Amino acid sequence: MFRSLFSCLVFAVLFASCSDGYHPVAIDFFENDSIPLREKLQKVLEPEHLKEMGFNEDQSNWLISYYENHDYKPHWVNDSMIAKDGLLMRHLLKRSLWFGIPENRTKLVSTKKRTLWVEEEVLLTARFSSMIADLNHGFMDFEHQQYRPRSFEAIEKIDSIFGMRDTLDLDKIVLNQGIKDSNYRFLANRLYSYCLTKGLDQMEFTVPSQKEDSLKSRLLAKKSLISKKYLLETDSTEDALGSALKEFQKDNGLKQDGVVGEFTARALNESSYKKGLRAALTLEKIRCHDKFPEKFVRINIPEYLLRLVIKDTLRQIHHVIVGKPENNTPELRSRIHDIVLYPFWNVPYSIAGKEVLPSVKANSNYLQRNHYKIYRGDNEVNPSSVNWKHVKENTFPYKLVQQPGPHNSLGIVKFEFYSNYSVYLHDTPTKHLFNRDIRAFSHGCMRCQYPDSLAKTILTNDSLREKANPITGFMIDSLLQITENLKIKLLDPVPVYVEYQTVFADREQLIFYTDIYYRDEPYLKVMMNE
Repeated sequence: MFRSLFSCLVFAVLFASCSDGYHPVAIDFFENDSIPLREKLQKVLEPEHLKEMGFNEDQSNWLISYYENHDYKPHWVNDSMIAKDGLLMRHLLKRSLWFGIPENRTKLVSTKKRTLWVEEEVLLTARFSSMIADLNHGFMDFEHQQYRPRSFEAIEKIDSIFGMRDTLDLDKIVLNQGIKDSNYRFLANRLYSYCLTKGLDQMEFTVPSQKEDSLKSRLLAKKSLISKKYLLETDSTEDALGSALKEFQKDNGLKQDGVVGEFTARALNESSYKKGLRAALTLEKIRCHDKFPEKFVRINIPEYLLRLVIKDTLRQIHHVIVGKPENNTPELRSRIHDIVLYPFWNVPYSIAGKEVLPSVKANSNYLQRNHYKIYRGDNEVNPSSVNWKHVKENTFPYKLVQQPGPHNSLGIVKFEFYSNYSVYLHDTPTKHLFNRDIRAFSHGCMRCQYPDSLAKTILTNDSLREKANPITGFMIDSLLQITENLKIKLLDPVPVYVEYQTVFADREQLIFYTDIYYRDEPYLKVMMNE
């Protein structure tokens, strides 16, 4: 009793002497059992106190409005400590990556050296509201490779979520946040299941390929698979290791041969935690993507796949070959406006000088054998009249054009679209490369498997204001038999999206593809930075 009266007296003296401005509230005020929790919460919600806790003006106004609307009733604490629901909320926020939000994004930096239990009430509400806002509206500024300013979800939305807690598990409620796109929903659910079953181990490894060091490769591969929960520590047989390795390869979009090759080693070296961050980044890319039209072609570079969607239905999937890491394929958006049968290839000067010229110097018949013609301006030049020994790579003076035919580097079908990168989607004579799991072999263009089938489907569905294209898909086979260059203009150009998402999920699987160009890295640094 005496202690309580003394504390109240100290509190009164402190505030009487601070009437000329704000001063931090004495800790004794919050520890005084005679002061109702409602008053303590009101004191925490004073603008200056919230500022001291690290909240800006907009965030402070949100918190003040939220608790005013709820008559200062707490969710997470009781009269003296954090309550059971508060502990559950703490646990959920620690697992934010399970839902696709990086852990460092859910933390709030306070200037206070010590956080009081009643302040924890406000912090938990703020952190949860921020997490829900990120799930529904996004958190990454892709242009500047940094986080967006933190925002809080609308109060009505938070109220509706809390209203569901009596009938639904809070994890399920949070998991259902975000956009309704099916690709997003598949990935969100698969990421949660992955975290639940495999965990988010942060151990990274230095597994070499079997070609580099066979014994060390198998030994470290085993340790990595145990860390990632693909293999039990007690099961050390070679058969068990091989089976676990094949399962791991399947989950990483690699050939399931049980061999630790270059890209299997790279996948084994990456921690489960980093894979989880890549999944969260992919969710963010889907979340921030413009709505797709009802007809489009989409190429996902790390997946080496092309998808054709018409009227919201997946019509075709094609393997593609993309650019080598030193000639990487750009991300872009455009529209396919022409389909060209038996195209000419105007060889870029960089390729002509660096790659064709050395072959010509080594073999004078190279140009003729590969059906090239050379021009100076508009005039064709006889290759035998050129002293190739004096032609230099960086000053290649000719225009090099490969003639149409199955031998042509563009193959027999080309899909043209405008871009700033001089890349196209086309056929290729090197069809054996489509059987590889990592298909990064081109100079930047995208080579398509079965391009004639893609052309047929696009033309069959090409119409504008009920007028159909006079060249139908059924005519493609006959036109290809003629073996002559033909450009077919589309009445309704098809949007094409060339994108970069390293994680994919559907109803049946979650796949972590190799970040072949390391384009995720700048964003992952933001997501890992504490």
